[in-house]
Parts: sequence; structure tokens; C-alpha cells
Amino acid sequence: MVHTALLIVVISPPLATAESPRLFETEPFDQITLKDAQKTVLKVHPLQLPDRQIPSRPRSGDKLRVRLLDESRQEYEVTWGNIQEIKLFEQMVLDAAVALVVAGEFDEAFDYYEFMQAEYPNWPGLDAAIDRYLFEDARSQARLERHESALALLGELYARNAKFDGLQPALAATMARIVEERVARSDHFSARRLLRALSEKYPAEPLVAEWEARLEKEALERTQAAEAQWAAGNRREAQETALAAARIWPALPRVKQILADMAAEHPFVVVGVTSTTANVGSDAWDDWASRRIARLLERGLFEMTGYGTEGGEYTCSVGEYVPQPVDRKLTIHLRRDLRWSSGAALTATDVARDLLVRSDSSRTTFCPAWADLLGSVSVSNVFTLDVSLRRNHVRPEAMLLHAVVPWHSGGSADDDAAPSQANGPYQTAGQVEGVSYYRASDHYFAGDSGPREIVERFLAESRPAIDALAKGEIAVIDRVAPWEIERARQKPPVVVEPYAAPLIHCLVPNLRKPLAASRTFRRALVYGINRERILRRDLLAGAESSESQVTSGPFPVGYAYDTQVEVRPYEPALALSLASIAQRQVVDNTSTQGDEPGGKQEAPADAKSTGRPGDAAHKPALATIRLAHAPREIARRACGAIRDDLKKLGIAVQLIELPPSRDRAVEYDFLYAELAIWDAIVDAPRIFGSKGPLAGASPYLDLALEQLASASDWKAARERLLEVHRIIADEALIVPLWQLADHFAYDSRLAGIGPRPVTLYQHVDAWRRTPWLPADAP
Repeated sequence: MVHTALLIVVISPPLATAESPRLFETEPFDQITLKDAQKTVLKVHPLQLPDRQIPSRPRSGDKLRVRLLDESRQEYEVTWGNIQEIKLFEQMVLDAAVALVVAGEFDEAFDYYEFMQAEYPNWPGLDAAIDRYLFEDARSQARLERHESALALLGELYARNAKFDGLQPALAATMARIVEERVARSDHFSARRLLRALSEKYPAEPLVAEWEARLEKEALERTQAAEAQWAAGNRREAQETALAAARIWPALPRVKQILADMAAEHPFVVVGVTSTTANVGSDAWDDWASRRIARLLERGLFEMTGYGTEGGEYTCSVGEYVPQPVDRKLTIHLRRDLRWSSGAALTATDVARDLLVRSDSSRTTFCPAWADLLGSVSVSNVFTLDVSLRRNHVRPEAMLLHAVVPWHSGGSADDDAAPSQANGPYQTAGQVEGVSYYRASDHYFAGDSGPREIVERFLAESRPAIDALAKGEIAVIDRVAPWEIERARQKPPVVVEPYAAPLIHCLVPNLRKPLAASRTFRRALVYGINRERILRRDLLAGAESSESQVTSGPFPVGYAYDTQVEVRPYEPALALSLASIAQRQVVDNTSTQGDEPGGKQEAPADAKSTGRPGDAAHKPALATIRLAHAPREIARRACGAIRDDLKKLGIAVQLIELPPSRDRAVEYDFLYAELAIWDAIVDAPRIFGSKGPLAGASPYLDLALEQLASASDWKAARERLLEVHRIIADEALIVPLWQLADHFAYDSRLAGIGPRPVTLYQHVDAWRRTPWLPADAP
């Protein structure tokens, strides 16, 4: 039955209050205003109208059927002649959005427009209202100095309606501000890209010509300055200035030829490095930067060049060598054309003297393993010597990785130190504000050294380094964080390659500290750190890597790795029990020689015992441990995750970032180390022997290393290496974490870098870079 009697309904305003739902979040309804004296307003269910449009000229006698919103089942009739106004739900939502824009409530208006686009995309007036919303929001962002946001809004408006009134001047003004900001921070590439985009939209826009003339003038001034620097003999400074000119305006006719001429006469390469060092040439067992730089400054008598099926492969950098295992002899034929800065040639006598000095226990260069192996040295002629060994050794050349240079003609046989002459392809040429310079040596014995200069620019994080590489500001990155590898590969002309061997990441204990000296506590850390999760989630960021995995010991997976030693799982409950036991043992000073290296230990200052040992109700609070790490982003991220894991066990961790000088005087309990175990036969005694951080930690380890040094064949050497692995794992002499494949990145236009180098500069003599302009950068 249809009723003609109607109820009066009071309608609330369409905009929501803080307590009420917003209009588009309510049940849809329409609103009818009658012509009676009270101007009655009816809130009704959405009207059944053709295409949901109000007729333009309805006949006054026609009736409209409605259902009040609160009387869903009852239907009423209203004649069109009694209706003063109808507001449809869609239009009320749109009107509310427009009102919010007028009020400057752009974030709130966005939700209304998003609703309309999703539910009523073809509603009349919606497109025009959205256009106005984008324009007004952009103007608001510009007033707040948020020009990037304003540009994004205007760009969207251009894509919707390129002829919107006022769009061109607004877009030009916004781009002008952004171009000015980017030029101020020397991001000329982005500035030129913006100008090009504006020109494509509005070819006659005067702002484009104005800025292009300004940039071209600045580039010309830089080019003239570069020519003056070149004429004055400042080669590197001239090229840097010319490159700066090219980055500003690469279309400048003169700059391309100038850069080509300069690169041909004085090529240099800028390398982004993630760590620096104050110990150039040091043999620090976990110093990434020293290992990187060593190949620039000196050449060893022998050098590791790669890997074979049985460990490292070595070459003689100053000649050729012939191993004669049957006769226990090593013959070295020196190159006859080698000359040092003094003009002296390297002779067999020089090398023989060096090998004998290294076997003399009274000398600072004494090497016990070499002394035990060396029998005698004889000189056949000026450039040939024979080295006789007391027994066979699988890698005698691996003990001779040090530099050998001619001795001073006036030096006596008792001189204990090598002369100051460097024999590497480069010499240090200063350091200024995070930039280190290495200039090619004019007397390098191997001839051409590749680029005339290597410029190392310190970039602490991989992300900005990758951006700098993509823009052409640098040519190489020495180390890319694993979580940034895929991002780097998406940026041509960037090429990402792995190094020859992964590094072993572990926690090395300071055995002078009571808790670190506790085998029980070290085992607690092994069980208490979720190593698999940290590696996969925090470091690899979900990427797959066949060379990166959690390990059980000190060696990378390979010939020295004992696969029978299982990786200890993550068991926090067991870790907590072990840590508590270790704490009580240290507090009560009851550690035994067999369990704790060094015997009884002093209790840490912050350890407190509140009851009887073993009384769970009064167990001592766990002490804070100090975890030191190098100033590298991989170490920071890994140590942060380790701290979070141990915090769950009640073990507080204080992170200590070491200075670049690698000052060992810094107090810590554990050191997060990245060990380069490139050839375990050589590196195991060097890192874990009498001069390493585990010196005196275990007599079993010392014995195994002694037997390794005396191994005469691969079978015996491998058995000793497996035993070293087992001892270190059983006694938890280090806290093994994972092996991680390290990667470097370079510009594809840099040739000669070589596949899978051991260190970055392994093939630096062959580096060649094609001259190019920054415009070529992505």
C-alpha cells in the first residue's frame, strides 16, 4: 500500500564530526526538500531514477515513490510539484569534497575523491572537481615550500587535463624552484631532465631557454678554468673541473674534446670505498681497507691470483718460478728488466738475502714457519736462485707474499729493515676530507700502471655510492652491501660482480675478559643468536646466494671445511641456561683450566651474585658485554641484530664502533670480525696461531697448527685443517656466524677489472676507461 502522509526528518550536515562517520562512510541516502511552510527535509533511500539523474522538467502532477531511511518497508508518494529540491547522495559527497578543498583540508578531501572514483567514476562534474583539487593542493604545497610534492600533483593534473587554466605558469614556477635547488646541490643531471620535461610539455616556455643559457654559461666558465689548470700542470684538478663542466652542460661543444684529450694523457679513476684505514700496508687479519690498498702500494714476491681445486693459485710477480717437489726445491727466475726508483735492478742476491733474513729469529721480519721449512738458498746467476726445502710443503710460495726490493748499496749485512723504496704501481699522494689520492709511480718495475691516478672517495653507505656510480661521479665501488645488490643491478651502466672468495663473519673473543674467556658463555652466544634469520632477512634481504650461508667453524665451505661438524641451531632456552651457568662460574671464580683458558678469572665489574650458585630463585643478573665492530654498514646492521637477539635472553650488549685506525686498545669483550680465509693452509696459522687473537687459547689448536705447518702433501694438510675446524668449533674459540659473498660494482665502460678478483686492485695495471660524458649516465 502506498501512503501519501509523510514524516518530517531532521537531516544532519553532510560533513562528519570527529565522533560521527564521514558522509561517504554512511549508508547511501538522498535528500528531498518539500515546498511546505516548514521546508520539510526528507532523508530517503536512493531514488530509482534513470541513470541516477534528476529529470530536468518533470510534470508537476507526476509522483515520485520514496522510502524513508528509517522506514525501509513503507513506501510513500510525493508529487513533483511539491518538491523544491533533490540532493542525490553522489552529489552530496562531491559537494562535501569541494567544500573540504575550499577549506584547505586536502588530505580529508582525498578520501572523498577516492571514494567517488571507486564507486561513481562517471559522475558529472567529478573530473573537473578532481582537477581543481589537484591544482589547489599543489598551490598549497608550494606555499609550504614542498616543491617536489607540488610538482607531482601538477604532473598528475597535466596527465589528466593539459589545458587546465593556470597550469602552465604554475608548473613553470614550481620547476624553476626545483631546478634552482638541484643546481645548488650540484645535481645538474636532474635539473636538465626537469627542463627537458618542461620543454616537451610547453615548447615555448621562456623559463627553459633562460635556464639553458645560464647552465651553458656556467659550464663554459668551468671549461676555461679546467684549461687553465691543465696548462699549469694540475692534471687531476683540471680533469675534475672539466668533468664538473660536463655534468653541468654536456652539450657544450668544447667539453667532449677536452675530456678526451685529458683522459688520453692523464687517465684517472675515482673509486668509492666503504672503509678507510690508517694502517696502510698492515697485516691486520680483519682490516678490509688494508687488504684493498696493499696491491696498490706493493707487489709481493708471490701473489695469490685465484682458486683451483686445491686452494689458492699463486704467481711470481717479479719473474717465473719452477716448483720441484721431488727434489724439495723451488727455482726462481727473475725478470731482467726490473728497475726501481734508485735505478737498481732486483737480483737473485737481493731475494736470497731476504729469504735468509726471514728465517733469522733475531730479525723483526722473522717467520717461524718459513724458518722451519727453509734448508738453503743458492744463487745460480744474477737473476736465478734455487731454494732448497727441508721437506715438501704443499704451498711454499704462499709463505712468500711479502714485497722484495733491492737493498741499499751502502747497507750492511746486519740491516734489519727493508729499504724504504716501494715497489707497487702507485704511491700515496695525500688525503683531504675523506678523499685519498694514489699517483702512479714513474719507476714501477712492471711498466704501465693503468690509470695515472686512483682517487678513493669515502662513501660510508652503499645506497649513495650506487647512485654516484650510476651518475658517473665514481667508476667503482669496492664493496656493495648485500641488501643493495639487486638495486645496483637495476641501474645501468652498473655491473655487479663477486670477489673470488667469501669472508667469514664471526665474533672473536677477547680472552682477557672473563665472560669472553668462558667456553660456556661463548657456546651460549652460538645458540642465542638467530644466525640464519639475521643472514637471510637482515643482510641478504631475502635474496638467494649459494655462497652465503651459516657456518659451523672458521673456514669457508670448501676443502678445509669439515662438513661433519653440524651447524648449531638457534635454541634460546639452551642459550639462556648456558649464559646463566657461565655467569655464576665467573662470579664465583670457579672456572677450571680445562674449561676456561687462562684459569681463574676476575668477575666483571657489573656482575652481581645475590644467592647460592645454582639457586634459580637467586641467579645473578647477566652482565653487559661490549661488542666492538669496524665502522662499516654491514657490521653495524649485523651487530644491531645480534644485540636484539641477545637482549631477549637478558644479555645486554653495548655496541662499540672502532675508529678507522683499528685501535686494539679499545676495551671490548667480543669483536665482530670479517676474516679473509683465502687459503686456509696459510691463513689458519696466521690468524689463529701465536700472533693471532686466539694465541694460547687451546693447546690442542696449537698442536694442530704445528702439524699443519709440517704437512708435506695435500691429504695430510686437509686432515689437519679439518682438525683445526673441529677444535675451534668444539671449544667455541670463535662464535661462528656465516660466510658472506662480497661484491663490488663498476661502470661497464671501465675495462680490465677482471672476473672474480681476489682483491679490488688485483688487475689495476690493466684498468682502462673509455672517455665519456655525464650525459651518458642514466
